[in-house]
Amino acid sequence: MASSSTHRASSSTTSISRNYDVFLSFRGGDTRRNFTDHLYTTLTASGIQTFRDDEELEKGGDIASDLSRAIEESRWCLNELVKIIERKSQKESVVLLPIFYHVDPSDVRNQRGSFGDALACHERDANQEKKEMIQKWRIALRKAANLCGCHVDDQYETEVVKEIVNTIIRRLNHQPLSVGKNIVGISVHLEKLKSLMNTELNKVRVIGICGTGGVGKTTIAKAIYNEISCQYDGSSFLKNMRERSKGDILQLQQELLHGILRGKFFKINNVDEGISMIKRCLSSNRVLIIFYDVDELKQLEYLAEEKDWFQAKSTIIITSRDKHVLARYGVDIPYEVSKLNKEEAIELFSLWAFKQNHPKKVYKNLSYNIIDYANGLPLALKVLGASLFGKKISEWESALCKLKIIPHMEIHNVLRISFDGLDDIDKGIFLDVACFFKGDDKDFVSRILGAHAKHGITTLDDRCLITVSKNMLDMHDLIQQMGWEIIRQECPKDPGRRSRLWDSNAYHVLMRNTGTRAIEGLFLDRCKFNPSHLTTESFKEMNKLRLLKIHNPRRKLFLENHLPRDFEFSSYELRYLHWDGYPLKSLPMNFHAKNLVELSLRDSNIKQVWKGNKLHDKLRVIDLSHSVHLIRIPGFSSVPNLEILTLEGCVSLELLPRGIYKWKHLQTLSCNGCSKLERFPEIKGNMRKLRVLDLSGTAIMDLPSSITHLNGLQTLLLEECSKLHKIPSYICHLSSLKVLNLGHCNMMEGGIPSDICYLSSLQKLNLEGGHFSSIPPTINQLSRLKALNLSHCNNLEQIPELPSRLRLLDAHGSNRTSSRAPYFPLHSLVNCFSWAQDSKRTSFSDSSYHGKGTCIVLPGSDGIPEWIMDRENIHFAEAELPQNWHQNNEFLGFAICCVYAPLASESEDIPEKESAHGSKNESANNSEDESAHTWENETDDESVAESFRKNEHKHTHSCHLRCALDMIGDGVEVVDRPCFQSNCFCYKEDKDEDNESVSGQTWVICYPKAAIPERFCSDQWTHSGFTFFDFYINSEKVLKVKECGIRLIYSQDLQQSHEDADVRICRACRRDGTLRRKCCFKDSDMNEVPIIENPSELDSLCLRDCRNLTSLPSSIFGFKSLATLSCSGCSQLESFPEILQDMESLRKLFLDGTAIKEIPSSIQRLRVLQYLLLRSKNLVNLPESICNLTSFKTLVVESCPNFKKLPDNLGRLQSLLHLSVGPLDSMNFQLPSLSGLCSLRALNLQGCNLKGISQGNHFSRIPDGISQLYNLEDLDLGHCKMLQHIPELPSGLWCLDAHHCTSLENLSSQSNLLWSSLFKCFKSQIQRVIFVQQREFRGRVKTFIAEFGIPEWISHQKSGFKITMKLPWSWYENDDFLGFVLCFLYVPLEIETKTPWCFNCKLNFDDDSAYFSYQSDQFCEFCYDEDASSQGCLMYYPKSRIPKSYHSNEWRTLNASFNVYFGVKPVKVARCGFHFLYAHDYEQNNLTIVQRRSCDTSSALEDTNTDVERSCDGTTLNIDGNGVDAQDHEMDHMGNGVDAQDHEMDHMHRWLELLCKFIHWICCTRH
Repeated sequence: MASSSTHRASSSTTSISRNYDVFLSFRGGDTRRNFTDHLYTTLTASGIQTFRDDEELEKGGDIASDLSRAIEESRWCLNELVKIIERKSQKESVVLLPIFYHVDPSDVRNQRGSFGDALACHERDANQEKKEMIQKWRIALRKAANLCGCHVDDQYETEVVKEIVNTIIRRLNHQPLSVGKNIVGISVHLEKLKSLMNTELNKVRVIGICGTGGVGKTTIAKAIYNEISCQYDGSSFLKNMRERSKGDILQLQQELLHGILRGKFFKINNVDEGISMIKRCLSSNRVLIIFYDVDELKQLEYLAEEKDWFQAKSTIIITSRDKHVLARYGVDIPYEVSKLNKEEAIELFSLWAFKQNHPKKVYKNLSYNIIDYANGLPLALKVLGASLFGKKISEWESALCKLKIIPHMEIHNVLRISFDGLDDIDKGIFLDVACFFKGDDKDFVSRILGAHAKHGITTLDDRCLITVSKNMLDMHDLIQQMGWEIIRQECPKDPGRRSRLWDSNAYHVLMRNTGTRAIEGLFLDRCKFNPSHLTTESFKEMNKLRLLKIHNPRRKLFLENHLPRDFEFSSYELRYLHWDGYPLKSLPMNFHAKNLVELSLRDSNIKQVWKGNKLHDKLRVIDLSHSVHLIRIPGFSSVPNLEILTLEGCVSLELLPRGIYKWKHLQTLSCNGCSKLERFPEIKGNMRKLRVLDLSGTAIMDLPSSITHLNGLQTLLLEECSKLHKIPSYICHLSSLKVLNLGHCNMMEGGIPSDICYLSSLQKLNLEGGHFSSIPPTINQLSRLKALNLSHCNNLEQIPELPSRLRLLDAHGSNRTSSRAPYFPLHSLVNCFSWAQDSKRTSFSDSSYHGKGTCIVLPGSDGIPEWIMDRENIHFAEAELPQNWHQNNEFLGFAICCVYAPLASESEDIPEKESAHGSKNESANNSEDESAHTWENETDDESVAESFRKNEHKHTHSCHLRCALDMIGDGVEVVDRPCFQSNCFCYKEDKDEDNESVSGQTWVICYPKAAIPERFCSDQWTHSGFTFFDFYINSEKVLKVKECGIRLIYSQDLQQSHEDADVRICRACRRDGTLRRKCCFKDSDMNEVPIIENPSELDSLCLRDCRNLTSLPSSIFGFKSLATLSCSGCSQLESFPEILQDMESLRKLFLDGTAIKEIPSSIQRLRVLQYLLLRSKNLVNLPESICNLTSFKTLVVESCPNFKKLPDNLGRLQSLLHLSVGPLDSMNFQLPSLSGLCSLRALNLQGCNLKGISQGNHFSRIPDGISQLYNLEDLDLGHCKMLQHIPELPSGLWCLDAHHCTSLENLSSQSNLLWSSLFKCFKSQIQRVIFVQQREFRGRVKTFIAEFGIPEWISHQKSGFKITMKLPWSWYENDDFLGFVLCFLYVPLEIETKTPWCFNCKLNFDDDSAYFSYQSDQFCEFCYDEDASSQGCLMYYPKSRIPKSYHSNEWRTLNASFNVYFGVKPVKVARCGFHFLYAHDYEQNNLTIVQRRSCDTSSALEDTNTDVERSCDGTTLNIDGNGVDAQDHEMDHMGNGVDAQDHEMDHMHRWLELLCKFIHWICCTRH
């Protein structure tokens, strides 16, 4: 192991006269005189000071002490492997290079082979101290093997030595670039870039870092250079290329050569000589070169003109504001730097403005306003934060007001660099977008601005001045403000002389008639500025006006608008005219806008657009929506090139032009809501470009047969055409049709033709509110159909067979009266498991689904479909997957189901633990979950058409159903979060009695196996689970999960056409979906097992509750495929037959509720047995041969009162995960050694008569102790009433249940071994992640304790269920402070029904309503049979679980409240407490440290009234809640007097507090 430092060590004054660059760590003589010696010699010959343990020791000196001193006094501080790894984590300058000399690194990493054998040998007879050391060895070996090192095997050793020495030289010569201070969020960028680079590929990698000015390209480039430059033969960082390339090219070439040749200097005389030298050097060395701020390719012409100059595995990084430059050079990996998120922005601004990572309380609102203004731009956050540091509040307010008018010039100048590099045309496009079109559709803007606009927009995107996302134009707020400032500077004093006007400036210019010919665009929001009287004079001088928009965003708000009848437009250059509420009956007579492209006169008073026949051949779009007086529209001769015509809500329009077919360019025609329009004209020719036709809400009764000429039509909307009762059959010939909406069309029986299957392109079909009872079965042939809406189809009797690609079926609200046939038969899904759908959002009409699989929403009155047998009355359903499920072709997937029922808003129906709206914590989680699914907006013609659709049902609430799919194995991982959303009218807030309402909903998801990600396709994942969530619609009505279910689907299930399967199958067999060929005899009165046909094919035999059965035939073990045998409840079964031959399939054996006396030794023939459940009053012991079952995972021996002994060789069951024994009445029960149970995770000894589980008690021996069960997570010792002592626990334990252990020794004492053991578990698990029941625990440990009350060592206690603590100063960065113990005592209710207890601890800081919580539950049968007594629970809570947003001294007062529920009934919490935990607790200075912590009264603040704190001598001290906290409060609210001196006062306060602690500690220890 070679270790080096990135900086040279300074001289030392110790006995070792010098320090070292490299510490050469090795052991043994096998490499001392060959490889290690060669390496040492080469290092020293290269001038590298190297230490090795046999040369630098003084003669006669003590090797250990000299060696230790040499290491400790050198800066890399290395002694042995553990020390090396520890110091590596502490010092970033230490570099470790492991050398695996003829050793496989994987053997070291996985500790197998000789490594594993040696460690196991050491552990065998080791004491506890040595075991802990061995564990450290294991960790260190694993970490060392994970480092990037050198594997010496068959290579030439001289080459390996050379490579190692070169690596060390690069490290030592590496001079990091300064990235500045207060850097936030850089690690995310570095990780992304390193993952994209993939330096293992044998090719030159070119990375382009692009982004707008001030976004952090410089910082990222320097940071990545510092991170990876030492991995190359040479490296160079050439900065400011844009400016420097205008000067001395020769200087740049020399600087490049100096870097790639590791500091060597070569004089070059001219540029051509430099090019030749650079080519030679680049082709012979693996180099890293960063060119910073390149905006033209010619800047690289003399330095690195082509990638071919470089050697393979070299890396070139170019930063630029121009993405096009990067693309032209041939960038492989473009990386666009994104702005900071909200949390990062707050931290960065606060570091510059307050020298801390969070705003001061009194400045919080102002800080957030400025952070919002900066919008995540690092430059702005830094500049503004630094400029406001130390300023008073009044100065902050003044600065903020100024920023709203004029930008900060330092920021403005940086951003303007990109603008100044544009040509005049692109500058104009940029200013148009900045002033008028931010947030608009790219195609719309390109159409308005002209033919050159598309290229210009691309240029702006390349220069990072705008972004194009989902075809929408956007730009950073500060870049937009930069554009505004450029316009303002055109004429600062007179807005009328500026080129572009909007809002207040536009209003004043219009009202004062001060406009000039300089004005090219004018946009006015009439909701903000409403000029009620305009005249011709207002526009008279604006003869160059191109863009005019007078709009009313709140279209339902009536605004007066008056124009004189003689009003005229003076500009002939208009390209865009948008005037909402235009008051005249037509456009002026002088209107000759030959360049007009779009005309929008929404909500106008217009009757006809213009008088006479005027030609506007450039006009592409006309929008006259809701012009209620419109009776005539322009014909083809006036607008021959029309593309979009919108007539929505024109209620006076009765006819469309007969020559409508002449509009060959027409793409969209919307007549939605034209209630007098009774017919659609004949189509006499092909209109190939028409994509969207919206006739919703018209009086049309039929469509002409010539509609088939619309052979390009993709969307046909006929919703609420109440006179349309059937679909004309000729519509089925529209082969391009993708969307057909017939919702609420009074569609009658037979109105859907069977020829609908010919709509081969159809993707979305809406039949909502239809009156038909059946749908043609040919609908299953619509192979591209994704969404089908059958909601509120009250007469529909059965869901038909569904198409193969269907993703959403919404059939809610169908209050059908007939129930002759199943509404949703299983065979309807025959096509739904054939392919893996993507998880993109599928939406249509009022419904949408996000997630994989097929979403089906049914009426809640039908409940769970009959074919789903496995049902639960809770939110969670789980199913065991079949063996080798991922390769089983018969297994197709699973169907899950949940029934939601509405509840009235009565307080008794809603548990007290949640409000009617759900907890704040839940709300936060919901938003986080939803944000995780970014739903892509669809940009097809349907979205264009549906934007015209006007929904008359307002004030609706969105019904939102959510579900989480988990895969369960060694852990639990979320695979998918499906969600369904509906905005149907039946959720109206103000619906009357006549409106339909939803009585409930049934949600079914068909989830194909193919949709499960490939990483889960292994036998490691044995179960799948689904969690459904309640949904709160509003405060008066809530959808609550009533029950849920799951069924595994096999190919043969879908081949059945009737629901006659599983008639003879009991519920337990139905629930086991992993088995297909079942034979069930449950509740049979047979005396013996009958002859079974084809027994070799049987995989499940159920004999449950066959109470007359006395024996099993031996032939039963000849069933070669048998996987499950259940004899549960066979109360007369006394013997289990000998197993005469090996069984390779039987995995589960249920013998609970039998009278079996012994298990035969031949049980070892059940080679793959995994699960054995025994419950028999006669059973005494188990055979030793059971320990030969290498696949055994679960052993349960319950309610066996005479059971005395488990097998002595139990430790051989290395695959055992769960062991449960108890309750036992026997006083002679012996627990054998558990050593060897290396996989055991759960040990349940509940109700056993134990005196202890350590050597010397009732058990014969446990030589290795329970502490060796390193994977043990859950230990249940509840109701072990003779248990007196709990030994040291394994470090992986997270839950210990010892309630009702009435003989346990005093647990109140701090010195009790249990608490030190649990503390070690807590420290160990801070670094671990454990997933339990869909919740993630990081470092938490919980303990249920006996009824002794809260332990005395819990230093802060009080009565009631709430307590307040004040965290230590700088708790969030104090490595010594680990977290705290929370403890509470509750009094159980006297109950009869067996229901779990639920524990909930809520934590929140003062002045913050949001909380973070910890929840758990407990179920114990014995507690229902005994007298209720107080019980307690301790939770070890790490500080790392406190959200990072609270990591500040501002957040120190933490409130904890404890709630216990039995079901939904609250239980009284009698007492609670907390205790701080520090890293050095329970070490040699145990008592002193504990006393010091307990006496730290200034670190903990109690509630008033009964609050007490225990001091060191056991006396109680009253705590004043207004002490230090009041002082903090006063300092935080000093208003304008708070300035830069606050930081110094904070330091003074901290030192005073530490001094008080020290004095208090001295007093306590003396006392």
